[in-house]
Amino acid sequence: MYRFYLFEKALNILLELGYFILLNNEKQQQSIQQLIVDILDENLEGLAVDQLYIQLNLIKSCSLASVYRILSEMRRLGVVRKTEFARQKAVYTMSKQKLKCSVSDAYSNEVLPCSNQELIMDFEQLFDKYKNEFSGIDIVLYKK
Repeated sequence: MYRFYLFEKALNILLELGYFILLNNEKQQQSIQQLIVDILDENLEGLAVDQLYIQLNLIKSCSLASVYRILSEMRRLGVVRKTEFARQKAVYTMSKQKLKCSVSDAYSNEVLPCSNQELIMDFEQLFDKYKNEFSGIDIVLYKK
């Protein structure tokens, strides 16, 4: 009786996993970067790297080093925010700022936030129009 219960439970788990894989089959075609954005969008409280890695590997195979590299690049671009606690693991969340507009000065090699509010409002309207296609916009304008 006990053996049958374990077999039935294992079968149910496999069926649920198969159902999960069928539902996420289209997600396997997405890039790892987009999958990370999707997973972090679903988990508003944030995730540690190992939690993100486990969820990501259910959909698409990748290495832990790749997850760290992608998160590091996304942090540099301002897409993802890292929150560190005293003795706990760091938690990654999506940046609340979906639009990042910067101005690059070719002579001084400085990159500063855009201060033209009218231009920022135009980009926000553009983002609102395509927000179902894109998770964020990072615009760098080059000064003459």
